[in-house]
Formats: sequence, C-alpha cells, structure tokens
Amino acid sequence: MDDLLTNVMIYWFTGTITSSMRFYKEYWNSKLVQSLNGNPIEVPVGLAAFPNEIAAVPEDWVKDTFPNCIQYTDMSVGGHFPAFEQPQLLADDFLKFVQKVEEKDDYP
Repeated sequence: MDDLLTNVMIYWFTGTITSSMRFYKEYWNSKLVQSLNGNPIEVPVGLAAFPNEIAAVPEDWVKDTFPNCIQYTDMSVGGHFPAFEQPQLLADDFLKFVQKVEEKDDYP
C-alpha cells in the first residue's frame, strides 16, 4: 500500500496528476473509440480481467469486438494497475497468451 500511495503522491505533489489523467478523457472521447464500435478486430487478443478494475469488461462483450479473443483470464486479485499490483500474475498470463499465439498458425 505504501508503494501505491507513493506513486499517487508523486503525481499529486508535482502537479502532474491532471496531465496523467488527460489520456483517459481524450481517449474515451476520441473518434478512434467511436470507430471501433461495430468493427471487429481480427488479430489475436488476450484480456486479463482483474476483479478490482475500474471498468470491468465481461467476456461476452470482449468477444463482440474481438472475435479472435483466444484468451480471457479472470484474475483472482488485482485492479487498475496490474503490472504494479500483481506483476508476476500478469507476466505469467502474458506468457501463456504468447504461447497460444505461437502455437496457432491459422490467423487471417
């Protein structure tokens, strides 16, 4: 918890919290996000769903936009900053995904 608070406080005390949050505002209001609606992404996709994520995405929704979702992992712990909170769990999931991609050879 101390590491998380330290990380947040660095942004807060240096006055950079706003610029770090700007990405989210610009991304969600962008034409890119709007253009993804209804246009399936065909490349292999993997998603690690952490239980304390700010915006959870159910597997059914993922499959609508990413029909080639070859891995959807419901994680047991973690949240919005998985690489910081659960680095080994996330790394293991990445490696599992890469192995699946390398084994499969019939991508479009």
